[in-house]
Amino acid sequence: MIRLMSVILALGAIGFASLPARSDEIPAGDTAVIQETTQDAIITGNGNYTEQNSSQINRRQRRETGNAGTVQRSNQAADVQGNGNDTIQDVEQVNEDREGRRSRTPR
Repeated sequence: MIRLMSVILALGAIGFASLPARSDEIPAGDTAVIQETTQDAIITGNGNYTEQNSSQINRRQRRETGNAGTVQRSNQAADVQGNGNDTIQDVEQVNEDREGRRSRTPR
């Protein structure tokens, strides 16, 4: 039963983390993107596994004006008792400045 609860908590965290946070569709001006993920796991027994993955990609056109702020917070708390248990947390953040699209000259 506890293993099932751990799997449900882990899947819930993964599902939340996979929701996209899109900053490349916001018009020019000041922007802020905040992504926060939290996982609390209680593991009792042997051979259990829980994992939290969080990824954030921010794209900004260089021609945009204004300030941009990006925040990513990822918290994992695990109470683990037993042997051969694993708790893993992977966090990734990528910030990209991209050139704006150039208009083509009519022929």
